[in-house]
Amino acid sequence: MTPRRVLVIWWSQSGQLKTVAESFAKPFADAGHEVHYVALEPVTPFPFPWKVNTFFGEFPETVLGRPAPIQRLALPPGDWDLVVLAAQVWFLSPSQPFAALLTGPDRGLFVGQRVLTLISCRNMWVTGWRRLVKLVQAQGGMVTDRVVATHSGSVFASYFTTLAWMLTGKRDAIKALPAAGLGSETFTRLAELGRVAAERLGAEPRGAAPAALLADQVTATVSYPHAAGEQVVGRLFPVFATIIGAVTRPGTLARDLSAVALLCFILSSVIGLFVPFVIVEVLFRRWVDPWLDRLARLPVA
Repeated sequence: MTPRRVLVIWWSQSGQLKTVAESFAKPFADAGHEVHYVALEPVTPFPFPWKVNTFFGEFPETVLGRPAPIQRLALPPGDWDLVVLAAQVWFLSPSQPFAALLTGPDRGLFVGQRVLTLISCRNMWVTGWRRLVKLVQAQGGMVTDRVVATHSGSVFASYFTTLAWMLTGKRDAIKALPAAGLGSETFTRLAELGRVAAERLGAEPRGAAPAALLADQVTATVSYPHAAGEQVVGRLFPVFATIIGAVTRPGTLARDLSAVALLCFILSSVIGLFVPFVIVEVLFRRWVDPWLDRLARLPVA
């Protein structure tokens, strides 16, 4: 095995995504690869826990790709054999720190670079992942692999437990429902995927064209209610973001009111769309399952 250089870029408020990144990347270090971690640092830190008006007030800038700036990266010299982006999804888009990285002064890092995207989110990851891939490709990078870690437990309950976690900082804020976030089995799976990727990276001939490391691994699943909801709501978000961004400014009463209205829309969509989509999934599983399988195995390029 030939030792390689691996750069892991992450950003986390609760600490969960840091653990996700470390769980996946530790097998690379165990296999003898050089692993370097870099945490993104927003110029103005985002709050955590959030308030409704502050988080949902970030909706227009997130969806429209106008992120708050981050600090410049401090990287050791030399080339990288693999860059791992451990990112979140906000409003079906890459979180602002990663959007800022891929559109800011350090975007040249990705020219000709092999990238593995490591997404951690509640469940609706497809649209955000696609947007992240396009940002990497726009900077000359090559996304060869995708690993997705989604929250455990009921897909319906996770809407509410994740929101409560974000607003209180407590995973178990709703005592009647399972705790928000990833289950221990997810971290075990991440470590196994990291082991496979590390072995394949080390086995590659030096100078070979970058290839997928996990091409034959199923790294994510999609539930029909989430996937269908993402298709519907995802078409409305850019329209809403454009309107809100045009008529309000961050920190104003108008933006705060729009944030509350957005939350009400999202919750009503959850309640209004989830049950019908569950019924469709049950009645038409013969057709739904192949569609979900194709969606979960989307080609990276």
